[in-house]
Amino acid sequence: MIFMSRTKYNALPPVAKKIIDENSSEALSRNFGKVMADENEVQRQLVMKMPKQTFVTPTAAQLAGWQQKVTPVIDQWTKVVPDGAKVLRNSRPS
Repeated sequence: MIFMSRTKYNALPPVAKKIIDENSSEALSRNFGKVMADENEVQRQLVMKMPKQTFVTPTAAQLAGWQQKVTPVIDQWTKVVPDGAKVLRNSRPS
């Protein structure tokens, strides 16, 4: 992932902007995310087969407790980030 300030991007020559624009997009990001998630699952399955490895699945009560603890953080984030609620909605898998 590469981050660049709007000022730096605007200062680039048109050919450089064109290259960046042609090689970045939400679709590209989603595809990259899928590739990484697929690879994560491959690696997870390999580790699960290793001796002395333990995988724990949280209970519904544990998940609810975690959700309760992170909700205030998420709520605060959506208030301070411009269009935070929209960004959050759009970032969740469809």
